[in-house]
Amino acid sequence: MPNLSSIAVPVSIFLSIAICTAPARSDSGTIRWKTDLEEALVEANRTNRNVLLQVTATWCHFCERMLEETMSRPEVAEEINANYVPLLIDADDHPDIVRRVGIRAFPTTVIIAPSRRIIDRNPGYKTPSMLLPYLAQHKPEVMDSPVAPASTAFASAEAPLAYNGYCPVTLLEEELLKDGKGSLETTYEGAVYRFVTKAHRDRFNAEPDRYLPALGGHCPVCGHGTADGAKGDPETATIYLGRIWLLKNIECQRKFVEDVESYLPAGIEFTSE
Repeated sequence: MPNLSSIAVPVSIFLSIAICTAPARSDSGTIRWKTDLEEALVEANRTNRNVLLQVTATWCHFCERMLEETMSRPEVAEEINANYVPLLIDADDHPDIVRRVGIRAFPTTVIIAPSRRIIDRNPGYKTPSMLLPYLAQHKPEVMDSPVAPASTAFASAEAPLAYNGYCPVTLLEEELLKDGKGSLETTYEGAVYRFVTKAHRDRFNAEPDRYLPALGGHCPVCGHGTADGAKGDPETATIYLGRIWLLKNIECQRKFVEDVESYLPAGIEFTSE
């Protein structure tokens, strides 16, 4: 019997998502929103402030409510304008940013350092009484000089986020999908990997090839054992002989588990852990 197992994926709870016909967007009070990522990062670097990224969608009821009921409040606008570089984007207009930042719910508030490091993501609708303490908590420390942009997942669209931001070490070693942290990242072979803890990152850095997906992340069922298949999904991953196999969907995962030998690349040899 082959030694393989499928990843049990918990049902994700997407906070504050509602699909509806939304009213026209307000101007969100006096917040001086920017709409260009690079422009916001340049100003953050120049002024030693963090970027406050607000990710919304026109079809999201709670996104509109947060803009109209929370961001329009004078005390909120004053706090944001004084201590942050505010950036407002629509998820449908900027899917690349949504992917790179790892957004999975709307609305989401993201704090980004001038170095482009993602400090925190906070999904869901927030009232003024909820948002103001959060803003106070993430005010940037006073820096002596501007920080040059760093090479991170957010620095370049050419560096995709591997495993949709899930930690590859917990995926392989614990067979669990756990969100990695934006503050714990490593770039390897053109992709950015995120980790739950520093220890997980250290294990990856010690032998990174061990945690890379087989067939470059392509589905072995779609490609009949070659890398010509569709890209696989970490949420339907399977661990087999010490490697991570990404299957396109549940049906491909079922076929792989039931007849794994039929979908292995010709001549492949893996050492079982």
